[in-house]
Amino acid sequence: MAFFLIGGSITLTLVVLLILLLTYYVYNLWTNNIFRRLGIPAPTPIPFLGEMFQIMRKGVHKNDVDLSKKYGKIVGVFEGTTPIILISDPEILRNVLIKDSHVFVNRRIIEGAAGALEHGLTVLKDEQWKNARSIVSPAFSSAKLKAMYGLINEISNIYNERLLEYADKQEIFDIKVLNGQYTLDNIASCLFGVETNSLQNENGVLIKHLKKFFTVSFANIFLIIIFLVPGLAKYLGKKGYSFLPRDAMEYTTDLVSQVLSRRREGLERRNDFIQMMIDHEEEVKNETATTQETEEQHGDGHQWKTLKKTLSDKEILAQALLFLIAGYETTSVLMSFFFYVMATQPQIQEKVYDELRQIVGDDELTYEKLHELHYLDMAINETLRMYTPFIRTDRVASQDYQLGNYLIPKGSIINASIYPIHHDSKIWPDPEKFIPERFLPSEKAKRHPVSFIPFGEGPRNCIGMRFALVEAKLGIAQALRVVEFQSCEKTEIPIKLGNLGLLNSNRNQQISLYGIVKEASGISILEEKYLIQLRPAIITTMISFILCNSFSLTLFVVFILVLAYYVYDLRTNNIFRRLGMPSPPPIPVLGEMYNAIRKGMYANDVDLVRKNLDEYFHSIHEGTVPVILLSDPDLLRKVLIKDSHVFMNRRTLDGAGGILEHGLTSLKDEHWKNARSIVSPTFSTAKLKSMFGLMNEVSEIYKKRLLEYADKQETFDIKQLNGEFTLDNITTCLFGVQTNSLEEENGALIDHLKKFFSFSLANLFLLIFFISPRLARRLGNNGYSVIPRDTIRYLTNLMNQILDRRRQHLERRNDFIQLLIDREEQVKHEEQQFETNKKSLSNNEILGQAAVFLVAGYETTSVLMSFFFYVMATHPQIQEKVYDEIQQVIPNNEVTYEKLSELHYLDMVISETLRMYPPFTRFERVASTDYQLGDYRIPKGIVISVPVYPIHHDPQVWPEPEKFIPERFSTEEKGKRDAMSYLPFGDGPRNCVGMRFALLETKLGIVKALRVVEIGRCEKTEIPVQLGQTTTLSPKNCVIIRAVRR
Repeated sequence: MAFFLIGGSITLTLVVLLILLLTYYVYNLWTNNIFRRLGIPAPTPIPFLGEMFQIMRKGVHKNDVDLSKKYGKIVGVFEGTTPIILISDPEILRNVLIKDSHVFVNRRIIEGAAGALEHGLTVLKDEQWKNARSIVSPAFSSAKLKAMYGLINEISNIYNERLLEYADKQEIFDIKVLNGQYTLDNIASCLFGVETNSLQNENGVLIKHLKKFFTVSFANIFLIIIFLVPGLAKYLGKKGYSFLPRDAMEYTTDLVSQVLSRRREGLERRNDFIQMMIDHEEEVKNETATTQETEEQHGDGHQWKTLKKTLSDKEILAQALLFLIAGYETTSVLMSFFFYVMATQPQIQEKVYDELRQIVGDDELTYEKLHELHYLDMAINETLRMYTPFIRTDRVASQDYQLGNYLIPKGSIINASIYPIHHDSKIWPDPEKFIPERFLPSEKAKRHPVSFIPFGEGPRNCIGMRFALVEAKLGIAQALRVVEFQSCEKTEIPIKLGNLGLLNSNRNQQISLYGIVKEASGISILEEKYLIQLRPAIITTMISFILCNSFSLTLFVVFILVLAYYVYDLRTNNIFRRLGMPSPPPIPVLGEMYNAIRKGMYANDVDLVRKNLDEYFHSIHEGTVPVILLSDPDLLRKVLIKDSHVFMNRRTLDGAGGILEHGLTSLKDEHWKNARSIVSPTFSTAKLKSMFGLMNEVSEIYKKRLLEYADKQETFDIKQLNGEFTLDNITTCLFGVQTNSLEEENGALIDHLKKFFSFSLANLFLLIFFISPRLARRLGNNGYSVIPRDTIRYLTNLMNQILDRRRQHLERRNDFIQLLIDREEQVKHEEQQFETNKKSLSNNEILGQAAVFLVAGYETTSVLMSFFFYVMATHPQIQEKVYDEIQQVIPNNEVTYEKLSELHYLDMVISETLRMYPPFTRFERVASTDYQLGDYRIPKGIVISVPVYPIHHDPQVWPEPEKFIPERFSTEEKGKRDAMSYLPFGDGPRNCVGMRFALLETKLGIVKALRVVEIGRCEKTEIPVQLGQTTTLSPKNCVIIRAVRR
């Protein structure tokens, strides 16, 4: 492996590093999972991303609702590697936000990487926050808002002028852009003391820099680091790096510094936030001077000392930036959603307008009049309920705390899930309906006070709430006095929401204005692509950090490199994009494997197929391997039968399959043809008859075991018993070895054979195979395999001994090995007599076939029998029909091969079992040349995977597919269906060669059992049966039943 890392390509080296990283992550999560220790319900996190993947896929709001419904009002999740407790219980939140707010004074901070925002109210802690809050709060008092009202009103007049311009020109425009300009002008004017005039497209340089503050997204390298490794973010923050754009920070800092200098020199004065801070600064200076004079007169009287403080220039800048970032997007989004509601619900708009006419008329809209618009307040509140700007708000526990039934440790992060609370049908009946009357005083009194918290709650709620509502109400009221909003043909109804933590619309929403303004476009969100370059300086700093800090963070950086390389590789080599095939975005490195592991292969395939029923294929990535899921019967017939010469081969383990490489499932082209021609006669009718006696012996022991359970009246796991029956049959008929697992003999052999079935999707080699087949091939060439080495060695030695004894004629049995020995001797004889070119199988090839039949036949046949007996236990009427047929065809006579073939109803029941529970959920073929698959020209080497489970559960082919109906397989019903709709053993030349053997042993075991016992369910029988999540479909748990002697 070291040789490969040195000599192989970078992609495979990174894969190995990723495996190490994943291993470390799983170990760390297992040992440090706080939610497991606390007993808090929590979903299993995706490595490194945690719940962030679901958030990016569904959106924060939708994911929070799903979590609340599935896990309850208190849920533990990981954001990256950070544990978060989501709460949607109003009473618990009242304790956290209000009653015990002294415990939850602080918010989660960005640990040194917030740049100038480190001095802002949302980041400051404890006493520093209390001091800053006490200074800033008066800036948003009624008196101060009145003082700023004139500035806001000036901008609202320009806002109206723009609306009227669009009306005169009868132009369509984006109301979200206009609302953004209105909000930006308000904040810059009232906070910075700067006229941005973005509504009039002036001061472009300032606007350009200010807008950079809103391009921060999940793609920002610093936010990724913050979520995944907060310690690294803190380290880089101390080195001067921040997630805020440096040039915008420098420009804004210089601008505010100039404004501060002019104000302090008395060159200008405005009723804005900056001026209020300057006035406070002067007031404190005067009080300090007075105090010093008093102390000089009275001596050292500490009782005269003032405790008042001012904000530094950095702190003033930080508050201004904070209000800019927190207020710009949220207020513009609130106004955009409001106008969307007005456009789509004209009856509510009419009520708002009537109130305006009644209260204000044609008079000037004053601060006092604005506060008399109560119905407008209700409509805005209902907008904030349905489309709350911030979906969550967080707090951090400063000490251990009893949170409901859980004692959470100091430092725990609490997130209030606002959206699920605002859409809780128990609190808000018909939560998706817009009903302003919910906010009548009488209705508000009926609800819990913490059931409506769009701006948070408690001492650390949004300080700018009143400012935001004044500017929003004023802008809305002034607009509705002159225009009427209407929907148009481009209005998206219902509106689609974005996926970020700030709730917004997903795309432009076109609306129209009627009256003075003719048409306008509305509610949209800027969905820009954010590209953040990693400068050489930050790379140098990160390298220094890697060398000086812990292994965990070093691995994180490796992960970033792997992820970057994967994205680059996917972008340049995504075959489906080149072919124009629709394909879901793959999860980095894992592709669709993550969903397959999480849901189960069968369930994920159903979701993929049913998501786009009109598509005849579905293209996905399994790890880094592109795979086409094909479920169309006509195309399947071409791939499996008509053009089977193009799809002769299956996907193989490429050098890492050990002895399985010599088996039929791995051999290719002419090698496969030769082996198949030799092996196929083994399963002819004549050969199966010759093995029937061996199977009968095993089935007699199986019957005895069932009678023992019946006589003892014990419940038992039929799955385990069927495994022993199948194992004994396969080893007897293939290896020529008596394992006697039904009688608990020959333990060493059983232990080794069972190791074949211990590997799963979690097997390291299978992971490497899916993620990097080339690495798997390289390791396979160096002797590594998916099969345990000691098992290979044991079975190889055993097989060689058996072959030696057979070739020396020391023993002879009617089994698979003997049939191949006979073929070998026949070929040698013919070569000597007639110089023929016939071939036989080598020792490795004989062992390879035996191993394939063992792996493919053991689990599948035992699972088939287990599902069959589960059906018998839960459908006694069907069991009775099967028993009646057995009694009619084979009353008390010996069960013969011929009689077994006459049990037609049993055949139908087994076929229906195979339909509902196909042992293999998929099988595959690989294109040997470029091929026209429907509308697409697929390249050589593409993997075609047939999703058997969705095909077998297609309601268009199988009405009520979840019902067990054996009569589906009557001759008449089978004639109505396409042959490609039932594929439990595949189809075409490369179908399952052992199909007839598997069905024979299954039928024999079932008949022997049902002749002597009746299968029944018990209190431990799992109904419905839960299915496992591996590629082989099997019961997830034990199948506990009882047997009653007949």
